[in-house]
Amino acid sequence: MKTYTAAEVIERIAQVAGAVGMQAGVGGMETAGAIVSYLANHPDLIEPFVAGKISTIDFSPRWLVEGRLTWLGRDDKIHDAGDVALGDAA
Repeated sequence: MKTYTAAEVIERIAQVAGAVGMQAGVGGMETAGAIVSYLANHPDLIEPFVAGKISTIDFSPRWLVEGRLTWLGRDDKIHDAGDVALGDAA
């Protein structure tokens, strides 16, 4: 397994977040946070993600709510993955 510098990891996250955010019509900064959150709970995916072998399309379909960090929902409330019911992506 290759060792990546912090700069390489951040560059890859920013690159993917910008592209995904643009395609989805959402902010790249928010998307970067979602990527970090998901990878924090799935460290086995960090190396293949940074190496460009996988992207967010290869994450779980519920990757936005399966991360470690909380998020601000459309209802203006803070949500946590542990509180999200199956099928609900607030």
